[in-house]
Amino acid sequence: MIQPCFMELDNYGIAIGDTKEDKKQRKQFIIDFYAKWIMVNPTKRLFNKSLKSFIEVRFLSSEETSGHASTTYKSTV
Repeated sequence: MIQPCFMELDNYGIAIGDTKEDKKQRKQFIIDFYAKWIMVNPTKRLFNKSLKSFIEVRFLSSEETSGHASTTYKSTV
């Protein structure tokens, strides 16, 4: 008999484990986060205090972040 697989989540709903499903869930969490952020910030700009100017958040950076940060729980947080 196959046991059902349950993901362990933190308080924010981010998967904690290292299974393929956990990594997929973390990647989707990051993609969803960016989608919500873009809805609120359609200019896709953030103010950088060190540079004292706005920086543009590009699609490439969000794709790279979701791909790399989702590999571990600590990177996602």
